[in-house]
Amino acid sequence: MLRTDAEWIASRGSGGEAVHDDAGYQLSYLYGKRMLLDLKKWASKKMGKRFTDRFFHDAVLAAGSLPIALMRRELEWRMKAAREASK
Repeated sequence: MLRTDAEWIASRGSGGEAVHDDAGYQLSYLYGKRMLLDLKKWASKKMGKRFTDRFFHDAVLAAGSLPIALMRRELEWRMKAAREASK
């Protein structure tokens, strides 16, 4: 899977604009993807049956562009709010 993603990213041109030849540039997107998947797995484990893809995606999109460590705190806050709302 990682290889396919890397090949896809590397094959994408920017329509005549400058293309980043640095392998680290493409890998940074793959690393970010891996971090988000790990965060999703963590949230799913922590919430159990209450976890939904919708909850995760809404929380991530509402939080905006945050570093993963802050995104995790945001998810913790939203999970706590969801628990309290369901009581």
